[in-house]
Amino acid sequence: MKNGLLEKELAKLFSHLFDWRQETDYADFIEFDEDTVRPLLTSVRELNKRLDELIENAR
Repeated sequence: MKNGLLEKELAKLFSHLFDWRQETDYADFIEFDEDTVRPLLTSVRELNKRLDELIENAR
């Protein structure tokens, strides 16, 4: 993110997840299997934690 609030790797993950979301919204019959999703779980938890921190700090 340009302002540096979110680390580069977490920003890339956010973008990647957003792209998947768009793909599943507008394409037919998209499914993600466990082998695709499981490796991302730790990083997604880290992203969620960081986003929660940013929201708290913005209040």
